[in-house]
Amino acid sequence: MKWFSMKWGVALALVLCALAAIYPMRINGDGGEYLMTMHALAERGSVAITPDDFAQFVQRPASELAAINYPLAFYRELLVQFSTPQPRSWGGYASVRPDQLYSMHFWLYSLLSVPLYALLRPLGGNPVWALGLTNLAFCMAAAYYLRRHMPACWHYACILFAALGTSFYVAYTGPEIMTASCFLIAVLALAHGRFGTSVLACGMAASQSPSVALLLPLIFLFWWVKPARGLLAADPPEVPRAPALVQAGVGMLALAAPYLFFLSIFGVASLTGKYFTSFELISAQRFVSLLFDVDQGMIAGVPGLFVGLLASVWLIERHARARFAGLAAICLCAFTAAAIPTLAALNWNSGAVVFMRYAYWLAMPMVALLMMSMQFMTQRSRRVLLALVLGTQAVVLFEHGPLGGKTDYLSHTKAGTLLLDHFPERYHPDPEIFIERGTGAEVAPPLSTALVHLHRVDGQPRTLLRHREQGEASAGLCPAGHRLEGSRVQKMQGGWEYVHGTFSCKRLASSELLATLSFGSGLPDSRRVLPRGWHGLEADGVWSAGQRSEIVLPAPARAGALRIWFDGSYFGGVSASEMRVNGQALGPVMLGRAPLLLQHVPAGRELAIVLSHPQAASPASRGESADTRILAFRLRAIRIEAVEGS
Repeated sequence: MKWFSMKWGVALALVLCALAAIYPMRINGDGGEYLMTMHALAERGSVAITPDDFAQFVQRPASELAAINYPLAFYRELLVQFSTPQPRSWGGYASVRPDQLYSMHFWLYSLLSVPLYALLRPLGGNPVWALGLTNLAFCMAAAYYLRRHMPACWHYACILFAALGTSFYVAYTGPEIMTASCFLIAVLALAHGRFGTSVLACGMAASQSPSVALLLPLIFLFWWVKPARGLLAADPPEVPRAPALVQAGVGMLALAAPYLFFLSIFGVASLTGKYFTSFELISAQRFVSLLFDVDQGMIAGVPGLFVGLLASVWLIERHARARFAGLAAICLCAFTAAAIPTLAALNWNSGAVVFMRYAYWLAMPMVALLMMSMQFMTQRSRRVLLALVLGTQAVVLFEHGPLGGKTDYLSHTKAGTLLLDHFPERYHPDPEIFIERGTGAEVAPPLSTALVHLHRVDGQPRTLLRHREQGEASAGLCPAGHRLEGSRVQKMQGGWEYVHGTFSCKRLASSELLATLSFGSGLPDSRRVLPRGWHGLEADGVWSAGQRSEIVLPAPARAGALRIWFDGSYFGGVSASEMRVNGQALGPVMLGRAPLLLQHVPAGRELAIVLSHPQAASPASRGESADTRILAFRLRAIRIEAVEGS
C-alpha cells in the first residue's frame, strides 16, 4: 500500500504542477493560429476564420488581451493583407477569399481543444487555457499507457517524461506536447507489439508533425516480421483483429487528413511544406546542431537524457542486454527517420523554450528507450538511474526555470555566450541561430544572404558571419574598397562563413564606373538593353517573362575586366539564373547577391547575356495572387564597372 500511494502521489503531484504551469499561459509560438481556429470551430463548426472572429476578440478589454499576449496589431495588419479577393498567404495564414482565412497548420489540435474551450467560455476563463488543458490531457494519455504497460516503474517513467522537456512545453500554445506524447506512445506500443495502438498514435502525431509518419514503415516491418514475442511484452505481439484494425485505420486517416484538406482548399498538399521547408537545408551540419548546439540543441535542453542512456548500458541486468540492443536499434531508427526531414525547416531558431521544439518531440524515441531500460533493472538501479538523470537535468531546470521562463529563443544561453566570447573558433552555430540570438530579433525565412552580423566582446570585434556572395561585407570595420580578412575562416553550409579575428583590411582592386542602367516606369526606353523575355516596366523595376530573358549591355571602350552589379530579386522558388554571356555558359548565378566578374572582355563588342529560369512560375499557380504572368527575376538596375589590376 505504501508503494501504491507513493506512485499515485507522484502522478497527482505532476498533474498539480502542470495545472500551476497552465494558469499563467500566454500565446506563444503559433498559438494565435490554433486559438483562432479553435474559436472558429466553436462558433460555427468551421475551420475558416472570418474577420468577425477577430472582431469578437478585439472587443475584449485591452488588459485581458495583453494578459494573454493577443497579437492585436498583427491581426489588424493581417486583415489588411487579406482585404483583396485573391489567393495568397501571409503571417502563418492563407486564404482564397477575403472573408475566409485558414491557419497554415492543420486544425486537429484546435479541434481537440474545442470541448475545453466551450466549457471555459461561460466561466470567462482564459481562452488559452483550453490549449494548455489539451496538452495536459495528452500527458495523461501517455501516463495511462505507461501505467498499463509498465506497471513496475511507471511512476519513474512519468517523472522522466515530465523532466525531459515536457515541463518546458506544457504551457506552449502549440501541438508539441500532442506530438511528443503520441510519438512516445507509438514507439512504446511498437516495442510491445501493439500494432493498432502504434499506428493510431503515429498518425495522430504525424497530423501535426509530418516527419513522424516515417515511423510507419518501421511499424509495418516489425508487424510483418512477427517476432516470437514483442521485445517488451510477455505475450506474442497482437494479431491485428477488428479493434486493432480500427485503431490503425483511424491513425492512417489522421495522417492523411492534412494533405487531403489542403489539397481540397488550396490545391497544395502542405502549405508549411511549400512555404517553410527547403530540402537543400538537410545536412550533417544541421543534424549536429539538432543534437549538440549549446543554444538550442538536445544537449542544451535534455542533457539528463544523454547521461541516462549512457548509464543504462551499465545498470541493466546482463541477461537483458541483447533485448535492450534490439530496443535501442528500433528507437535510433525512429529518431533518425523523423529527424532527417525535419532538418529542412526554414525557421531553425523557431520559438524554442530552452531548446528547439523539434528537438523536444524528436527526443521521444530516446526517452522511450530510457523508460524501457528500467524494466531490465533492479529497483535500486532504477533509483540510481533516476537520480543521475534528474541530477543532470537539475542544472538546466535551475538555469532556465522549471517552465523555461528565464530565457528566450532570441538570446544566447550562458553556454553559447561563453563559447562565443572566449572560444569562438569552437562554436559555429547555424547562421539563423547566430544572427537572431545575436541581434535579439527574428528574421523572416528564408535567411537572406545579404545579412551580416558581427559579435563583439567588450566592444572589440570577435566573430563575423557573412555569405560568400557578400565577401566584401565588413560590418563597418573596413573602409570602402577594402575586404575584411581574419586569422581563421570557417565555411558553413549554404555558402556562409565565419571570420574570426585577428582582423585586417585588404585593399581591393580599384574600379571605374562605366554605366548605370535603371529600369522602371518613367525611365528612358530600355528595349535595346532588354530586347526579349521581359514584361512591361513597373514603378519598381521590370519582371522577367517566361523561362528565357535576354540582356544586351553596351560595348566597353577598352579591353579588360568588368564587374557587373545586378540590383533585383527573385520570385517564388527561383534562387538563381542559368547564365550565358556571349555564348559562354557560366552556370547558375545568384543575381542581386554579388557582382558578376568577367575577365578579359574585348573592346568594341556588346555583351549578350541570356538568363534561363526553368522554375519560373506565376503568382496564381502558387496561390499568392490572381497574377498569371510567368515570373522569375525582377530587375531594377545594372551597374557596370571596369576593374583595374584584377
